[in-house]
Amino acid sequence: MTKTYESAAILLLRRLAGRLADSTLESLWSYLGAGELVMLEDTLFGALELEDVALTQDEVRTLRDMLDDPNDARLNDVTVLSTEQPEQRYRFTAGTENGANEAAVTETDRVVIGEVSKLPSVRRVLRARRHPAGSGPAGQGTWVYLVQVAAGTYVPHVLPGISSALLLSDAGTYPVEVVAEGEELPPYQSAALTTGRQIWPPDPGERP
Repeated sequence: MTKTYESAAILLLRRLAGRLADSTLESLWSYLGAGELVMLEDTLFGALELEDVALTQDEVRTLRDMLDDPNDARLNDVTVLSTEQPEQRYRFTAGTENGANEAAVTETDRVVIGEVSKLPSVRRVLRARRHPAGSGPAGQGTWVYLVQVAAGTYVPHVLPGISSALLLSDAGTYPVEVVAEGEELPPYQSAALTTGRQIWPPDPGERP
């Protein structure tokens, strides 16, 4: 796997967060981290069709850069958006509005923190509440964890351990986004990172 492939795949999977199903993205990141590139590409093309997700022209070019054959026939079946800015389906909050119950995910926090604290590259962990874009002030939503790592860290190697720890626990599973310090992020990750509440290491500005 070349650096060009890595960069293209990471960028595309980041941009598809909030558009493809969380479980689909988790599988795609797992394939990338394991170097299972054929599985990654086959699953990605299948998911785009099955979940009816369209790509921008720029995203199609990024996908093409990942392929051995730039004329891969599967590209002809990809639906292309007429805009370069896909509709944002979610918004993020800190998760404390209207007395939202943070205690319900305390065990999940412990599982995530227990896993990332083993990794010297991890700088901090945040948690944000993801709501459908058209919902009210509190709305329905789910937690998203943001794991920020040191610049230069290969992020696909960080995610599988966290996902596995959650799967093996009774704490429940939630989407996890791994991002590196200083990198330019798509709107989805940028909004979650900006809005999220730091849970590790403890923020000295907050009460225990």
